[in-house]
Amino acid sequence: MADLRVFHLLQKAHSALFRAADKRGRQEMDLSTSQMAVLIILLNDGALPATELATQLSMANSGVTGLVDRLCARGLVSRRPAAADGRSILVCLEPEGEALALRARAETRAYNATLLAPFSPQEREVIHRFLTHLHKNAEAIINAGGQHD
Repeated sequence: MADLRVFHLLQKAHSALFRAADKRGRQEMDLSTSQMAVLIILLNDGALPATELATQLSMANSGVTGLVDRLCARGLVSRRPAAADGRSILVCLEPEGEALALRARAETRAYNATLLAPFSPQEREVIHRFLTHLHKNAEAIINAGGQHD
């Protein structure tokens, strides 16, 4: 395979995939992909501090604050003091948010199944290893990018 431009293809694939998912999420549930991700994380993990949401989403705290504000305004999540430490504030899923989170999680699972359908189990393992490698080593990969002898 001549000149496989992985970085460029990843950027194009990411943009196209998330643009399509965002469009569908807005049409079906009036939620962006980022808002769906917050709801799914809270569904899976329970109430969390916004800083933990930011970590799981790989976002800045300020970006998560805006997401949570918009979800609070719709009554999908709320902020509450943590029981163990009243100074900590947790983002909690509300009943309407839980219903949307269940729908969003089902949609995401369907996306994953469709994405992987054309690939054999062995190819799926390579895809998993590749994407995990990128996630865990992004800084090292980029910082080594211009340092070839």
